[in-house]
Amino acid sequence: MNKFTVVALKEILSARGLSSSGSKAELISRMMEADPSGAWMNIDQSSENIDTENSEQAGTSNAQLTTNLQQREIDLYKKEKELAERELALARLEIEVMQMRLQTEQVGGSGERQAFNA
Repeated sequence: MNKFTVVALKEILSARGLSSSGSKAELISRMMEADPSGAWMNIDQSSENIDTENSEQAGTSNAQLTTNLQQREIDLYKKEKELAERELALARLEIEVMQMRLQTEQVGGSGERQAFNA
């Protein structure tokens, strides 16, 4: 019974639809109540190896998904930065155009006033 880890016991219990909470002793007791023949203890080592391989593959695919998501997020941030830089450049040009118009109006406006006063 010591060959089972708490995690393994919890997986076995969950697979059978039983509660997987409690200490290792409680988990073993629950399994013994559910299967007094002890057949659950004769888990084939190959199925454990398959589970380990599946877990490793799942871990690898999860890591790859995380990496892909992080790369997409980085790309998105780069695009947002480029867009913000373009918007800033456009705003600067608009300010420059408005300043030039204001100067033109001031120069033109003072000339009209002088002609009117004369």
